[in-house]
Amino acid sequence: MPDASKTGVTLTPRCAAVVRETVRQQKFRGEWWLKIGGHDGAWTLDITTQYDPADHVRGESQGIQIMFPRQQSHLYRGLVIDYSDSVIGEGIVFHR
Repeated sequence: MPDASKTGVTLTPRCAAVVRETVRQQKFRGEWWLKIGGHDGAWTLDITTQYDPADHVRGESQGIQIMFPRQQSHLYRGLVIDYSDSVIGEGIVFHR
């Protein structure tokens, strides 16, 4: 499996911890992926048990399997995904 340096997507340790806790709470069984996507300028994350190599590129960061759309893979190169918890709120933050 390609690593994050080849696919260009990196999760911060804090983001990876939040993803793992979410998976634990949702009681996912078997193999799962963090699905990264964007539509109409909005970036999204989802946890899925479905992977289609014809449609998605797969990689790994912080020990978490990630995937993103194959046709738009150039848009994800250099993407860093973090989790922020501040006085104005908390949530996933995408850095380019």
